[in-house]
Amino acid sequence: MLIKEQVIALVRKSIKKLDWKYQYDEDINLFTIKWHPVYFFADIQMKIFVFDKSLTIIVNSDTSVKKHIRSVAEFLTRINYSLIPGALEMDCDDGDLRYYHHVTFSEVSGHEEEGMNDMVAFISFLLVKGLMTYD
Repeated sequence: MLIKEQVIALVRKSIKKLDWKYQYDEDINLFTIKWHPVYFFADIQMKIFVFDKSLTIIVNSDTSVKKHIRSVAEFLTRINYSLIPGALEMDCDDGDLRYYHHVTFSEVSGHEEEGMNDMVAFISFLLVKGLMTYD
């Protein structure tokens, strides 16, 4: 069974594989990654929360859609029907948009090292997918 330290190590390897810079708060097991892409209208932030056997990925920006809450809520609902991993959500109080994805881990099957390499590739895929879905 994977334990929190193993999940943290897998996330570190995954971020390193993507060559992204990050900050890590070990008190709450939180990775934070920030970007300011030239093609996007706002800063983007990814937070990765690590729990005992799972991780949660949240991608958001500092842009609010509060003025258009009803139309954006309907639009997000339509988009979420076609999203297989994760979901787009909106905070109705402040209009912030987020992409949310949660993964629960079980045992690593097969050879231990090979299984860990597969998990690093999988986590890297989820991180990139989260950023691209939000974009």
